[in-house]
Amino acid sequence: MNLINKAIFVAASFFISVAAQAKGATRLNIEFTPLTQTNITLAPTEIKRIEYIVKNTAIKDPQYMAMKEIPGIDQVHNEKGDCEPHMLLLPGRTCKLVLEVKGDELKGDIFGGPELCFRLFPLICSQPPTAIQLAIQLINQPKPSPEYSITPSAEEHGSISPNTVQQVKIGSTIAFNATPEAGYGVNDWFVDEKRVQKGGNTFQLSNITTSHTVKVNFGKATLTPNASQLSLSVACSTANPSCAHVNAALSGASRQFVITNLGSIDATNVAVDSSGLPQGTRVSTTCSNTLQPNDSCTVTVLPGPVASNGAQSTPCTSGSQPIPGKINLTSDNGFSTQLDVLILGYGCIYQGGYIYSIDDTLANGSVGGKVVNSSDQTEHDHEGIIWSSNGAGRASCDVHYAIHGINEKSSKPCKGDTNGQCNSKNILNYYSPVSSYPLAYYAAGLCKMDIEGYSDWYLPAICELGYEKYPGSCGSGCGSTQQNIQTNLVEKGIGGFSGYYWSSTEYSNLPMFYAWFQNFSSSGDNFQLYDFKLNQFKVRCSRDLTI
Repeated sequence: MNLINKAIFVAASFFISVAAQAKGATRLNIEFTPLTQTNITLAPTEIKRIEYIVKNTAIKDPQYMAMKEIPGIDQVHNEKGDCEPHMLLLPGRTCKLVLEVKGDELKGDIFGGPELCFRLFPLICSQPPTAIQLAIQLINQPKPSPEYSITPSAEEHGSISPNTVQQVKIGSTIAFNATPEAGYGVNDWFVDEKRVQKGGNTFQLSNITTSHTVKVNFGKATLTPNASQLSLSVACSTANPSCAHVNAALSGASRQFVITNLGSIDATNVAVDSSGLPQGTRVSTTCSNTLQPNDSCTVTVLPGPVASNGAQSTPCTSGSQPIPGKINLTSDNGFSTQLDVLILGYGCIYQGGYIYSIDDTLANGSVGGKVVNSSDQTEHDHEGIIWSSNGAGRASCDVHYAIHGINEKSSKPCKGDTNGQCNSKNILNYYSPVSSYPLAYYAAGLCKMDIEGYSDWYLPAICELGYEKYPGSCGSGCGSTQQNIQTNLVEKGIGGFSGYYWSSTEYSNLPMFYAWFQNFSSSGDNFQLYDFKLNQFKVRCSRDLTI
């Protein structure tokens, strides 16, 4: 057998022996003989040695061992014959276990041990008999200074440092730093759930005499406007070369955003700027510096004579949809807020149609007014539609008759010449249920539809459509000074109106048979007249602005 094979054989024999020894064993086959006192006293400044002779008492099995660690006691190996940290004792062999005991490293008195454990099966251990086990008593120990636990924590949207439990001596001082997430700030500091400091990124706990919890929470300055958008009228109540239209109703009243800090911390370095507003529109504000929680400030918009631009960079009064100007409200520790501003005039496309009437008398919020939708409801029915129906169809032979109180002279239940919304409501009530009188069969019914995302449309009254060109005793009584579609849209070439359009107003002399209509002509030959309800005229619907 060569040398390599012999080594392999010896190693294999060793492990087979070890495994056989461990099988079913609960302790090692060793004995301890003390060479020194094992019952000692020790001052914190002292170092003492304790020694044992360790013998393998097995007949044929080697003992492969290591000492279980004891804080403050080190196994030393300085001389030949001293037990090594990983000791291998053959049967009948011995080594000297040398222990160095350090008073300043002991955690307290030691009773028991030392334990030697099988290296391959560390649950198999042996120690000396009780009489010669370690019995080490610390003496002259200085009285330990009390230690207290300081437990820090941070609520969401930030962190605290240090962030682990801190052990401190009596009378100590400890400082904590809070780091808020972007856009947040420190709200309050708490000690033992009691608020002790408002705000501030640092907190110091001083003269500690007991354990405490320290907590920080975070907040945000939430700048909340009373509205996200304001719509205002152009300032064109008197002649101005910059005005597309002039009407006393276009007063250009200033309107306000009210900004309130609904957050839990101060909004700092509050600032306001604007962009994209039309020429002549001005912005003023009381929002600056610091805004405390629940306090408010205002942003005031004062319109000029020019409406907001449309997509072609021309005022929307030319018949386009306006692009909002922006007011930006910012603070160092709050959400940035962007507000939309629209300066409106006749002809602007807004909330589903062309603006033809503006109510600038409302004290709060946006302007009111009226729009007419951008296309005929009868555009797919070139012959138009009858004014009223018996429910059988929409042809002239299906006509129906009088609905009381909606003619050009009535005031109850409707002011029939100007209040198309009330007129239409009465018409719809008369022609109900819908199952008997389908909406698609008569003029006012066509406006009771979802158009451009709105469902509150109505058939305009005669004075909402236009005015009487040649006033007379049997005319509609509509004057040109009332805001209407003819004056503010048709005569400006806006809206694509052409032909005869039903109104919701009946003719007072023969309400059973006649209703008023409006003729719109590109040649300027616009007029109002009444005709039989069986005629099939066009329909264009109106609605009040949603404020």
